[in-house]
Amino acid sequence: MVNYKARLITIGGKPIGLYHYTAKHGKNIYPVGRCAQNCPGHQTEEEAQEHYREYLLEERYSEVELGRHEKCLKCPVFTVMSVQIDGRIYPLCGDHRKKEIVSKLLKVGESWES
Repeated sequence: MVNYKARLITIGGKPIGLYHYTAKHGKNIYPVGRCAQNCPGHQTEEEAQEHYREYLLEERYSEVELGRHEKCLKCPVFTVMSVQIDGRIYPLCGDHRKKEIVSKLLKVGESWES
């Protein structure tokens, strides 16, 4: 199991008061998304989560076909298309398949993945 969440950055086992969005696999903890790319850290957990959410929207956003009709999450129109972000699927019609709308749907906090 991998646990994703904002965690305090530690150096030599001591927290330095800044956060990265991280993945924990077993005993290993490592920054993910843009926090893994020379990010100095964030003042709060919420800032680290927002940094990761922005990364997901900009780097992991893709439009995929569902293979079936589903109701759009924002209106009563049925669609075969969706937005996928790291395994999260958002059925959205053409009018609502926009990053501004997906941004409001995408929540980042603590999550688990097997």
